[in-house]
Amino acid sequence: MYMMSPAALRKNPRRVMRKTLRLSKTEAIERTPCVVHTLQLVVDMIQKDLSVKPLLDRIRVLVRLFRKSSVAIQRLLKLCGLTLVKDCPTRWSSTYLMISRLLQVKDSLVEVADGMGWDCLLPVAEAHCSQRSAPPLC
Repeated sequence: MYMMSPAALRKNPRRVMRKTLRLSKTEAIERTPCVVHTLQLVVDMIQKDLSVKPLLDRIRVLVRLFRKSSVAIQRLLKLCGLTLVKDCPTRWSSTYLMISRLLQVKDSLVEVADGMGWDCLLPVAEAHCSQRSAPPLC
């Protein structure tokens, strides 16, 4: 494989590109998929699975509800010293972190939701997430 120093690359980048193109035409280039991107694709597939998606959607609604309410966040911080973490579609570990944090603060979360008058922790069959001060979530 042709290697060139960074100084030579800065000095004459066209020459390096020509040599690289010439080499790529003569040598077989293997495609090796990135492990992290492959893992991201697997996580995306799991999140779209029909048995997992409704649960994740429900968790996201709950996290969104708590993160919108400064009163709920303060009460949660007062009870357990932690807040809920929202997941991000481009970070594969964020969904895991969101679920993990939800399980950590589960008892405090239920207590805050009861204190706020939120019914969003009812089972899915009953939940229309009736709130006194906010529109339905489900």
